[in-house]
Amino acid sequence: MSDPIAKIKKKLQDEIDQLDHELNVDLPKEIAIARAHGDLSENAEYKYAK
Repeated sequence: MSDPIAKIKKKLQDEIDQLDHELNVDLPKEIAIARAHGDLSENAEYKYAK
């Protein structure tokens, strides 16, 4: 039988990797797209991406 602690560590590391990618790749892209739409004070896309 496989080590249950190792399975938990693997699952948590996968989640950390996914969140790290989202924080460092996906969100900056979304913010850049929203900024391209102009005025940020009334830009719902920017507020959502932020």
